[in-house]
Amino acid sequence: MENSSIDHNVTLIIMFSCSTGKEKGFAQRMSEELNIVIVAPSDNIEIGRETAKYLGIKNNGTWNVFYRGVKVDSFDGTIEPIFEDPEQAIERYKTKYKQLYENQE
Repeated sequence: MENSSIDHNVTLIIMFSCSTGKEKGFAQRMSEELNIVIVAPSDNIEIGRETAKYLGIKNNGTWNVFYRGVKVDSFDGTIEPIFEDPEQAIERYKTKYKQLYENQE
């Protein structure tokens, strides 16, 4: 884990791509390389055949949130990952990262 400033501009990306949010998976690695917050599913996403509506993540999966290569949060896969205020969400996850990182030192 790199020990550089983490208070610069950060982007929030939500990946609606099956299993990209597995531990040590694509989203986690990408968040480390690109200094972005990524929300991604731990398993396959289920979409309604006739409505194309989001139904959840299979196998009781979760939405995992990664920042700088660290899983900083997760939430129920039945909840669609929509953030009313993306900037506020970014700040919340950056703060969680700081708390986790400071506890490791």
